[in-house]
Amino acid sequence: MRLLRVVSALALLALLAAPAVHAQQQQQHQMMQQQMARMQEMQQHMSRIMERAQQLSQQMAHHMQQYQGQFTEQHRQMQQMGEALQQMAGQMNRLMEHTRNVMQDEEFLRQREMQREMEQLQEHMGEMSEQMESTLRIMERMRERLGEPQQGT
Repeated sequence: MRLLRVVSALALLALLAAPAVHAQQQQQHQMMQQQMARMQEMQQHMSRIMERAQQLSQQMAHHMQQYQGQFTEQHRQMQQMGEALQQMAGQMNRLMEHTRNVMQDEEFLRQREMQREMEQLQEHMGEMSEQMESTLRIMERMRERLGEPQQGT
């Protein structure tokens, strides 16, 4: 009789705990989906940076062809900077893709410390993405200024 009470009590506890465990699992799954969506948005942002950097490099190459003999070392260096930024953006994009693949492993992210580390990694990648965007804007302004007539000459 006593054993029956213990088993009944345990069964009741299991039934009461099941919705809470299920809710926690759903919350973790939802959080993981949100992180993956954010990572995908960052990848799309990085792809746009890559495209703009490629355009910058192509415009500089076109400008140098158009004005052969008149282009300066700065023009050549700006073209190479654009190419380097494009390559960096490509590497960041691949890093984000690998990170997103890791995030799909629910077993990996069940550990709270791993979730925190992934969140921190994602924050850092977002900051790096913003820094690359800022760098590209500066380089685009510099390209525009290189195309303008030099003042004081």
